[in-house]
Amino acid sequence: PWQMIASLQTSLSLPSALTVPCEVANTEECSVAQSAASVLEFLDLLKCSRLAVSVEIFEDLKQRLDKYIQKFEEPKLLLFLKETIQLLTVRELKNIPITIIKRLKTIPPQYLDILAKKNFLTE
Repeated sequence: PWQMIASLQTSLSLPSALTVPCEVANTEECSVAQSAASVLEFLDLLKCSRLAVSVEIFEDLKQRLDKYIQKFEEPKLLLFLKETIQLLTVRELKNIPITIIKRLKTIPPQYLDILAKKNFLTE
């Protein structure tokens, strides 16, 4: 096991093959991008599937968002629904507006129209 750890340590200390170009050095976005590149490189060294890791992260983020939505009051729910209603057409994301709609006391008519026209009520 020490050989593998030493190999990983050596690989991670070398200049990264995944370089992230940054227009402005030391920006927060640049730092996040470089951190993500390092994580991806580390996962590659561990021979982890990027797809499996990405799906796992995506599912975790959806669960966290669902919990976050549960804390919203009605005005915030309506505002968030306005911003996310178009996600009903994206299979992987349609639970976001559906979760919001379930929490509303009454669904505004414009959203009912969208649901009815696109057959989302029967799916």
